[in-house]
Amino acid sequence: MIQKLKPFGYFLTAVSLIYLVRTFWGMRQLSFSLVVSPRLLLFIPTAAILCASLIALDAYGWKLSLSFLKGSRIPYLKAFDVFARCNLAKYLPGNFMHFVGRNFLGSDFGTPVNIALSSLIEIALVLLAASSLLLALSYQKFFELVSTAAAHRQLVPLAALGLAIAVYWLTKQEEWSHIKHLFSFKFFGIAAQIYSIYTVQLFTDGIILCLLLALLSPRQLDGREQRAILLASVFSWLGGFIVPGSPAGLGVREVILLQSLGPHFGQETTVLAAAAARVVNILGDIFSFGGSSILKKTNLGSDYDRGSAPHL
Repeated sequence: MIQKLKPFGYFLTAVSLIYLVRTFWGMRQLSFSLVVSPRLLLFIPTAAILCASLIALDAYGWKLSLSFLKGSRIPYLKAFDVFARCNLAKYLPGNFMHFVGRNFLGSDFGTPVNIALSSLIEIALVLLAASSLLLALSYQKFFELVSTAAAHRQLVPLAALGLAIAVYWLTKQEEWSHIKHLFSFKFFGIAAQIYSIYTVQLFTDGIILCLLLALLSPRQLDGREQRAILLASVFSWLGGFIVPGSPAGLGVREVILLQSLGPHFGQETTVLAAAAARVVNILGDIFSFGGSSILKKTNLGSDYDRGSAPHL
């Protein structure tokens, strides 16, 4: 199914890039003083270092799931090295090559099935984190409804009954013995940590976009505008992530940001902010790769073959 959708993803990426180039080219009032602003030029590498730190945290989450599935501790620095190298492969056409690379480079971390399962767990939890943020940022009324006593009386029993039926059905399947460990309290604790890591990462990406728009916009952003930027950031990430064939959501994310924020902040400011955010993400991936390589080749990587986690 995904293979059949790839041509659509390639087409959508190409159309998005053409649209962005035409939009950028048509900006007659583009102020290059904004592009070479000292504050912006200082902010971009600083934010990239923060992104690289978050990628190191992502690698720790991947290491947690791998260790659980393998049943033994996996050295963090080894997992970080593979994670950082494979992370660069997401810029290749396909939008899944970083997951494929983990199966080749991470052969010491368990069976190919377990490595693939760890990637599926990551995908499920990052999508859950993105959906949760979208819900929190755009549906406050829903949370007000759920928080009422009347809603609790209606929803909690129904949810408990549905969960009980689903678990009972799973326990009766032949495959239950192979997946029952994914319903243990230990796994739920690990899943909660990975979910928290990706929630922090997506929220931080939104904060970076807010700061970029604040640097490029001539006026101060209010709370409502900041929430709208956070919402657009998460939604654009989700759009770029789910489009098959789009390398790292290239073009797709930027078009979503331009369409959602451009009418309010102006096309010039939005395009520059989206482009700067893309540069921050690319530099963050490069910095994380460089950091993992340094740790591997220097004395800082003396724990490379040990199972200790970093002090994050």
